[in-house]
Amino acid sequence: MRSTFGKILLMVTIAVITVVICFFGLKSKAKKMEDQRVKYAQLVVEKDVKAIDDITNDLNKFYSDVSHDTLVSDVNADKLKEIADRLGSIKVSVNDFKVKASDLPAEAKNLTDKKDKASSILKDIQQKVDNQNSINNLLTAPITNWQEASDDIIIKSDTDEAKLNDLKTKIVENSGKWKEVATGYLAKIEDQINLSDTIEGIIDKSLSEGEITSYATLATYNLLVDKIKEVKNTELQDKYSEKAQEILNQLNVKNRQVESSTSSSSEEDDVVAVVPNNSLGGTSSGYVPSTGNQIPVTPSNGTSVVTPPASSGTGESSGAVVVDPTPTSPSTGNETSTPATGNEGAGATDPAANSEITSQTAQ
Repeated sequence: MRSTFGKILLMVTIAVITVVICFFGLKSKAKKMEDQRVKYAQLVVEKDVKAIDDITNDLNKFYSDVSHDTLVSDVNADKLKEIADRLGSIKVSVNDFKVKASDLPAEAKNLTDKKDKASSILKDIQQKVDNQNSINNLLTAPITNWQEASDDIIIKSDTDEAKLNDLKTKIVENSGKWKEVATGYLAKIEDQINLSDTIEGIIDKSLSEGEITSYATLATYNLLVDKIKEVKNTELQDKYSEKAQEILNQLNVKNRQVESSTSSSSEEDDVVAVVPNNSLGGTSSGYVPSTGNQIPVTPSNGTSVVTPPASSGTGESSGAVVVDPTPTSPSTGNETSTPATGNEGAGATDPAANSEITSQTAQ
């Protein structure tokens, strides 16, 4: 009985001792591991403090001056991404190191502040770079001067107001001189867009389904040409110039038609019949204006006369005055010439023709 109890007591004692040894062993190991983590954290914090200072210095190089506002012209996107990756790898919280806050060195708090500041700088630079790239996407060539808005920018052919307005909304989030420069470039882009809209408006009003409208005049054409000269984009300028040439060609055709019509009408109005005074029924001028139905002919003696068109078949006279250059009665050889009185008709220049116009009273 005693032997059995003794054995049991011995086994319990051994078990307890084993548990105690394991407990203190595990605790010692845990302590050792924690000390290692603390030591590691201290080393990392010390290293990261230097790393964050280097990152901040590298980020500041993207600014053109100490104001940390406008950016240098040659921002390297790959370099910026590499810096962002470096910044993201820096540990600053107790959770990152899995140690108590009290075990971290004092520099750890400074590291947190420095990382927050560097992250803010990185965000500012990335935002400005993205906006600058968006502005450059509206242009035929990227902007190289971000210190002030220059006039040497040229919009792409497909740049429109919708893209511009989207950028304006993003720029509002920024401030300082950079925003002033960016806004200046957007204003210049808007001016070029408005110029294109004005030109296209003139063209649309001047042409309808390929034909010129009443809006198309020499004045509007000249205005169009002046506007086209201001376009910087050569592709757009060529496009608008073709339309302007089309308008001009049609204007020239229209003007020639008007001139031809006016000239024809003027010639008809200028045709007169040359007759003696006494054949005009008392008309003192000696000229009868054309009625518009006469066909001008010129007999061999050079006298301009007016001949009516063919009879309409009604037997009625068209009303045109007709001068027949032949005598009304055959010549007998005894007729006497009547001296010219100055009223016989200014257009009769042939003496032979005049001698044939005889005095009826002399017979």
